[in-house]
Amino acid sequence: MKKFSWSVALLIALSLALIGCPTGGGGGGDGPGTGPGSDPGWTNNLGEITLDLTDNFQYGKGYQGVLKTSALFAGKQVAEGDVYNLKITFTASRDLTDILYVGLVDTTAAANYWKPLTWPGDPDKPEAIDGAEDDKIILEDEEISVTITMTATASASDATIDANALVFMTDSTDGTPGTGNSGTLGKITLTFTEFIFAKGDIDDGVEAPEAVELEVKKTILLSSAGDTSIWAWEAGDVTGSLKGKLTTALSTEILGYTGGEVWLYWEYVGTTDGGIGSGWGVGTFGTATITVGGGMDGIVKLPVADIEAKATDNGQLDLNIYNDCIIVKIEVWGAVE
Repeated sequence: MKKFSWSVALLIALSLALIGCPTGGGGGGDGPGTGPGSDPGWTNNLGEITLDLTDNFQYGKGYQGVLKTSALFAGKQVAEGDVYNLKITFTASRDLTDILYVGLVDTTAAANYWKPLTWPGDPDKPEAIDGAEDDKIILEDEEISVTITMTATASASDATIDANALVFMTDSTDGTPGTGNSGTLGKITLTFTEFIFAKGDIDDGVEAPEAVELEVKKTILLSSAGDTSIWAWEAGDVTGSLKGKLTTALSTEILGYTGGEVWLYWEYVGTTDGGIGSGWGVGTFGTATITVGGGMDGIVKLPVADIEAKATDNGQLDLNIYNDCIIVKIEVWGAVE
């Protein structure tokens, strides 16, 4: 199997930033923030990406998609007073029924899993993205091109991707607030042909990463139980699920696929009608949180760049799973050689 990813060139640029080179090839001016996020301005170009807005009626009034990736902040974090600019061009896979909004949010346990960073929170909304119609509601396949400016009203808990995430949300009347997976119109896929995120002014000279072809390098199935070349330790407490610590050798191999991805195939085995709600964390893989889009099953795709072995795990990637979900397959994707 093969797919295309735009992450390799971006990750090279980000790695250079961590050793002292300008992030993404250039910065865009100074932001006014102070504290842990007060660094010179920078620009990161994510290129072409997609984001699904899934049913969030369990906690809200519509659909929501949270973008968590090291490509946004490259190890930096939001500080109160920072000014960020988001330049995007995109289309939606179906008509929306209300305004689309975007803002930064901290989703860590320290923030009680939801702390708005660029707006006060309910009943207020983050920055609006308007469609061309009089009601400003975006229609299917309508191309939207806009630059949004956001000022941080609070600081992120830390520099992790969970604490510095970007949320797109829209209200809708096709579901019942308080009832997960009650929406009848289905998810909204936003397809971005341009996605530039900057602290301070945008540097338009920062180029998008080039497409790189990926292929499956490793597949881990339920039948791998007992294979000591794969598992250093197996939990054995969740029936029908992969769970445990991968060997140091395999963990090192996975983390060596620069620009690659780890695909986690999950299933819901609980008793709630319609499955688990959108945005639930159902486990961890190393330091990365496994956050699902809701429903009965799906695939969570984690960039290798966002995964590390926990400091206490001696270089072994620990797969943990909870909240009535199981992992039935893992695929490791790397660049075609």
